[in-house]
Amino acid sequence: MPIKICEICGNEFKARLSVYRTCGVKCRNDLIAKEKVAKGLVVKECEVCGKEFTRTASQPDSRTCSRKCRDVVSGLSNRRRVIKKCITCGKDFETVESNKDSAKYCSKQCMYDRNKETTKRPCVVCGTLFTSPPSHQHVSTCSTECGYKNRVVLTGEASNFWQGVGLTSSSAWSARYRATKLNATPAWADLEKIQQIYTLCKQISEATGVLHHVDHIVPLQGKQVCGLHVESNLRIISATENISKSNNFLIEEPQ
Repeated sequence: MPIKICEICGNEFKARLSVYRTCGVKCRNDLIAKEKVAKGLVVKECEVCGKEFTRTASQPDSRTCSRKCRDVVSGLSNRRRVIKKCITCGKDFETVESNKDSAKYCSKQCMYDRNKETTKRPCVVCGTLFTSPPSHQHVSTCSTECGYKNRVVLTGEASNFWQGVGLTSSSAWSARYRATKLNATPAWADLEKIQQIYTLCKQISEATGVLHHVDHIVPLQGKQVCGLHVESNLRIISATENISKSNNFLIEEPQ
Protein backbone atom coordinates (compact mmCIF):
# COMPACT_ATOMS: atom_id res chain seq x y z
CA MET A 1 0.00 0.00 0.00
CA PRO A 2 1.36 3.44 -0.89
CA ILE A 3 2.23 5.97 1.83
CA LYS A 4 0.34 9.25 1.39
CA ILE A 5 -0.03 12.52 3.30
CA CYS A 6 -3.48 13.39 4.68
CA GLU A 7 -4.73 16.63 3.11
CA ILE A 8 -6.36 17.72 6.38
CA CYS A 9 -4.12 16.78 9.31
CA GLY A 10 -0.86 16.23 7.41
CA ASN A 11 -0.19 12.80 8.93
CA GLU A 12 1.17 9.92 6.88
CA PHE A 13 -1.14 6.97 6.23
CA LYS A 14 -1.23 3.79 4.18
CA ALA A 15 -3.75 4.21 1.38
CA ARG A 16 -5.55 1.01 0.40
CA LEU A 17 -6.61 2.76 -2.80
CA SER A 18 -4.67 5.38 -4.74
CA VAL A 19 -7.67 7.75 -4.74
CA TYR A 20 -7.68 8.06 -0.92
CA ARG A 21 -6.77 11.59 0.18
CA THR A 22 -7.32 11.48 3.95
CA CYS A 23 -6.25 9.22 6.81
CA GLY A 24 -9.67 8.53 8.31
CA VAL A 25 -13.40 9.21 8.43
CA LYS A 26 -13.12 12.47 10.41
CA CYS A 27 -10.56 13.98 8.05
CA ARG A 28 -12.58 12.78 5.07
CA ASN A 29 -15.70 14.53 6.36
CA ASP A 30 -13.69 17.69 7.08
CA LEU A 31 -12.32 17.64 3.54
CA ILE A 32 -15.81 17.22 2.05
CA ALA A 33 -17.13 20.14 4.12
CA LYS A 34 -14.12 22.29 3.21
CA GLU A 35 -14.51 21.68 -0.53
CA LYS A 36 -18.26 22.20 -0.36
CA VAL A 37 -17.77 25.63 1.23
CA ALA A 38 -14.97 26.53 -1.18
CA LYS A 39 -17.23 25.87 -4.17
CA GLY A 40 -19.76 28.36 -2.87
CA LEU A 41 -17.34 31.18 -1.99
CA VAL A 42 -17.83 34.51 -3.72
CA VAL A 43 -15.20 37.25 -3.80
CA LYS A 44 -16.65 40.72 -3.22
CA GLU A 45 -15.33 44.25 -2.64
CA CYS A 46 -16.09 46.05 0.59
CA GLU A 47 -18.19 49.18 -0.01
CA VAL A 48 -16.37 51.07 2.76
CA CYS A 49 -12.66 50.26 2.61
CA GLY A 50 -12.46 48.64 -0.83
CA LYS A 51 -10.83 45.49 0.55
CA GLU A 52 -11.69 42.19 -1.13
CA PHE A 53 -13.43 39.60 1.05
CA THR A 54 -15.12 36.23 0.56
CA ARG A 55 -18.65 35.19 1.43
CA THR A 56 -20.59 32.00 0.76
CA ALA A 57 -23.28 31.84 -1.89
CA SER A 58 -25.87 31.89 0.92
CA GLN A 59 -24.77 35.45 1.84
CA PRO A 60 -25.24 37.32 -1.45
CA ASP A 61 -26.26 40.56 0.28
CA SER A 62 -23.02 41.01 2.22
CA ARG A 63 -21.64 44.46 1.49
CA THR A 64 -18.76 44.87 3.95
CA CYS A 65 -15.68 42.94 5.01
CA SER A 66 -15.92 43.43 8.78
CA ARG A 67 -18.15 44.52 11.63
CA LYS A 68 -16.42 47.90 11.74
CA CYS A 69 -17.23 48.59 8.08
CA ARG A 70 -20.73 47.26 8.56
CA ASP A 71 -21.29 49.77 11.38
CA VAL A 72 -20.25 52.59 9.02
CA VAL A 73 -22.85 51.52 6.45
CA SER A 74 -25.60 51.06 9.01
CA GLY A 75 -24.84 54.29 10.84
CA LEU A 76 -23.84 52.56 14.07
CA SER A 77 -20.38 54.11 13.86
CA ASN A 78 -21.94 57.43 14.88
CA ARG A 79 -22.91 56.02 18.27
CA ARG A 80 -20.87 57.29 21.20
CA ARG A 81 -17.92 55.03 21.85
CA VAL A 82 -15.66 54.55 24.87
CA ILE A 83 -12.12 53.23 25.31
CA LYS A 84 -11.59 50.20 27.55
CA LYS A 85 -8.58 48.07 28.43
CA CYS A 86 -8.58 44.36 27.59
CA ILE A 87 -8.19 42.32 30.81
CA THR A 88 -6.18 39.66 28.97
CA CYS A 89 -3.63 41.47 26.80
CA GLY A 90 -3.91 44.98 28.28
CA LYS A 91 -4.54 46.67 24.92
CA ASP A 92 -7.01 49.54 24.56
CA PHE A 93 -10.07 48.85 22.44
CA GLU A 94 -13.22 50.71 21.44
CA THR A 95 -16.76 49.70 22.28
CA VAL A 96 -20.11 51.44 22.18
CA GLU A 97 -21.13 53.19 25.38
CA SER A 98 -24.03 50.81 25.99
CA ASN A 99 -21.50 47.94 26.32
CA LYS A 100 -19.03 49.75 28.57
CA ASP A 101 -19.88 47.59 31.61
CA SER A 102 -19.95 44.20 29.87
CA ALA A 103 -17.09 44.60 27.38
CA LYS A 104 -13.90 43.06 28.82
CA TYR A 105 -11.93 41.70 25.86
CA CYS A 106 -10.60 43.23 22.67
CA SER A 107 -11.17 40.01 20.70
CA LYS A 108 -12.60 36.52 20.95
CA GLN A 109 -9.07 35.12 21.11
CA CYS A 110 -8.37 37.11 24.28
CA MET A 111 -11.62 35.82 25.78
CA TYR A 112 -10.60 32.21 25.02
CA ASP A 113 -7.05 32.77 26.31
CA ARG A 114 -8.36 34.28 29.54
CA ASN A 115 -10.51 31.25 30.30
CA LYS A 116 -7.60 28.87 29.66
CA GLU A 117 -5.87 30.25 32.73
CA THR A 118 -7.06 28.29 35.74
CA THR A 119 -6.88 29.51 39.31
CA LYS A 120 -6.31 27.29 42.35
CA ARG A 121 -8.12 27.83 45.63
CA PRO A 122 -9.31 25.73 48.61
CA CYS A 123 -12.82 24.29 48.89
CA VAL A 124 -14.77 26.12 51.62
CA VAL A 125 -16.13 22.80 52.92
CA CYS A 126 -13.31 20.22 52.87
CA GLY A 127 -10.28 22.45 52.16
CA THR A 128 -9.21 20.48 49.07
CA LEU A 129 -7.46 22.61 46.44
CA PHE A 130 -9.31 22.76 43.13
CA THR A 131 -8.93 24.71 39.91
CA SER A 132 -11.40 26.55 37.69
CA PRO A 133 -11.29 29.19 34.92
CA PRO A 134 -11.81 32.87 35.77
CA SER A 135 -15.41 32.70 34.56
CA HIS A 136 -16.13 30.27 37.44
CA GLN A 137 -14.76 32.38 40.27
CA HIS A 138 -18.16 32.25 41.99
CA VAL A 139 -17.76 28.49 42.57
CA SER A 140 -16.55 27.90 46.13
CA THR A 141 -16.66 24.09 46.45
CA CYS A 142 -14.63 21.34 44.81
CA SER A 143 -17.48 18.91 44.12
CA THR A 144 -21.25 18.55 43.98
CA GLU A 145 -21.31 16.77 47.34
CA CYS A 146 -19.44 19.66 49.00
CA GLY A 147 -21.84 22.03 47.27
CA TYR A 148 -24.76 20.27 49.00
CA LYS A 149 -23.08 20.59 52.39
CA ASN A 150 -22.27 24.26 51.81
CA ARG A 151 -25.92 24.93 50.96
CA VAL A 152 -26.95 23.51 54.34
CA VAL A 153 -24.41 25.73 56.13
CA LEU A 154 -25.49 28.90 54.29
CA THR A 155 -29.27 28.44 54.28
CA GLY A 156 -29.84 26.06 57.17
CA GLU A 157 -31.73 23.63 54.97
CA ALA A 158 -30.99 21.35 52.05
CA SER A 159 -32.88 21.28 48.79
CA ASN A 160 -34.90 18.06 48.79
CA PHE A 161 -34.68 17.75 45.05
CA TRP A 162 -30.93 18.27 44.68
CA GLN A 163 -30.05 16.27 47.76
CA GLY A 164 -31.65 13.30 46.06
CA VAL A 165 -33.31 12.19 49.29
CA GLY A 166 -36.48 14.29 48.96
CA LEU A 167 -39.87 12.92 49.95
CA THR A 168 -39.45 9.18 50.28
CA SER A 169 -42.78 8.43 48.66
CA SER A 170 -41.83 10.64 45.71
CA SER A 171 -38.39 9.02 45.34
CA ALA A 172 -39.84 5.52 45.51
CA TRP A 173 -42.61 6.41 43.07
CA SER A 174 -40.13 7.93 40.58
CA ALA A 175 -37.93 4.84 40.63
CA ARG A 176 -40.94 2.53 40.38
CA TYR A 177 -42.31 4.57 37.48
CA ARG A 178 -39.03 4.33 35.55
CA ALA A 179 -38.84 0.61 36.27
CA THR A 180 -42.44 0.08 35.14
CA LYS A 181 -41.62 1.74 31.80
CA LEU A 182 -38.86 -0.80 31.41
CA ASN A 183 -41.16 -3.67 32.39
CA ALA A 184 -38.75 -4.36 35.24
CA THR A 185 -41.26 -4.56 38.13
CA PRO A 186 -42.80 -8.04 38.31
CA ALA A 187 -46.23 -8.63 39.84
CA TRP A 188 -44.70 -10.45 42.83
CA ALA A 189 -42.49 -7.50 43.89
CA ASP A 190 -43.08 -6.40 47.51
CA LEU A 191 -43.80 -2.68 47.10
CA GLU A 192 -43.96 -2.10 50.88
CA LYS A 193 -40.43 -3.44 51.38
CA ILE A 194 -39.21 -1.33 48.47
CA GLN A 195 -40.75 1.75 50.12
CA GLN A 196 -39.04 0.86 53.42
CA ILE A 197 -35.65 0.73 51.68
CA TYR A 198 -36.12 4.26 50.27
CA THR A 199 -37.25 5.50 53.70
CA LEU A 200 -34.15 3.97 55.32
CA CYS A 201 -31.95 5.58 52.65
CA LYS A 202 -33.26 9.02 53.60
CA GLN A 203 -32.73 8.37 57.30
CA ILE A 204 -29.11 7.27 56.72
CA SER A 205 -28.38 10.37 54.61
CA GLU A 206 -29.82 12.68 57.28
CA ALA A 207 -28.07 10.91 60.16
CA THR A 208 -24.61 10.76 58.56
CA GLY A 209 -24.70 13.98 56.55
CA VAL A 210 -23.45 11.96 53.56
CA LEU A 211 -25.70 11.64 50.53
CA HIS A 212 -26.83 8.05 49.88
CA HIS A 213 -28.69 6.48 46.96
CA VAL A 214 -30.79 3.36 46.51
CA ASP A 215 -28.86 1.32 43.95
CA HIS A 216 -29.96 -1.56 41.75
CA ILE A 217 -27.34 -4.27 42.27
CA VAL A 218 -28.01 -5.60 38.78
CA PRO A 219 -28.72 -2.44 36.71
CA LEU A 220 -32.12 -2.03 35.09
CA GLN A 221 -30.39 -1.03 31.87
CA GLY A 222 -27.12 -2.94 32.03
CA LYS A 223 -25.00 -3.57 28.96
CA GLN A 224 -24.67 -7.32 29.62
CA VAL A 225 -27.64 -8.14 31.82
CA CYS A 226 -30.73 -6.28 33.06
CA GLY A 227 -32.08 -6.61 36.59
CA LEU A 228 -35.51 -6.23 38.19
CA HIS A 229 -36.97 -3.51 40.41
CA VAL A 230 -37.49 -5.81 43.41
CA GLU A 231 -36.45 -5.57 47.06
CA SER A 232 -33.76 -8.25 46.73
CA ASN A 233 -32.03 -6.25 43.95
CA LEU A 234 -31.84 -3.02 45.98
CA ARG A 235 -29.09 -1.79 48.30
CA ILE A 236 -28.17 1.50 49.95
CA ILE A 237 -24.76 2.93 48.99
CA SER A 238 -23.13 6.36 48.98
CA ALA A 239 -24.00 8.70 46.12
CA THR A 240 -20.34 8.85 45.08
CA GLU A 241 -20.12 5.07 44.76
CA ASN A 242 -23.44 4.88 42.91
CA ILE A 243 -22.45 7.54 40.37
CA SER A 244 -19.08 5.88 39.71
CA LYS A 245 -20.80 2.48 39.31
CA SER A 246 -23.25 3.81 36.71
CA ASN A 247 -24.89 0.91 34.79
CA ASN A 248 -21.93 -1.43 35.15
CA PHE A 249 -22.23 -4.92 36.64
CA LEU A 250 -19.37 -7.37 37.05
CA ILE A 251 -20.33 -10.90 36.03
CA GLU A 252 -18.12 -13.45 37.74
CA GLU A 253 -17.14 -16.32 35.48
CA PRO A 254 -17.26 -19.84 36.98
CA GLN A 255 -13.92 -21.30 38.01
